Amino acid sequence: MPRVQRYPASPVQEIFLKEKLPFAQYDPTTEAKEAPAPATLDFDQCVTLKAKYEDTLKSVTAGSILPEQAADSEVAFQSCLSQLGIAHIKATDASWQELKRGMVDKIDFDKLSEQDPRQKTLKWTVPSINLAKKYGV
Repeated sequence: MPRVQRYPASPVQEIFLKEKLPFAQYDPTTEAKEAPAPATLDFDQCVTLKAKYEDTLKSVTAGSILPEQAADSEVAFQSCLSQLGIAHIKATDASWQELKRGMVDKIDFDKLSEQDPRQKTLKWTVPSINLAKKYGV
């Protein structure tokens, strides 16, 4: 019987009945030769997720699956729509393009090692709270 990961029985179980780590599908000793291509997101993916979501809704109304099981398809469909909206704003909004162009250009990396002179003027003291006066003790 598989063990529930969220609620271990005791620390002893974790020490003596260790489980293998899940296979992470990569080798940390080797590096990639080139960066991966950016993910493509198009409206057809959202249409597919919408159809899957509608199918799960029909299954829920028919009683073949629980509503909790259908929540994953709803979340996937909503995230696809939000990603499409963000991608559209990034591609078309002029203010976003202006912000993106000016973000890195205005940073002076040579001054990052200098200490801010305002930091020396900051003072920290222990707050003077008399709990007897505050709570009337």
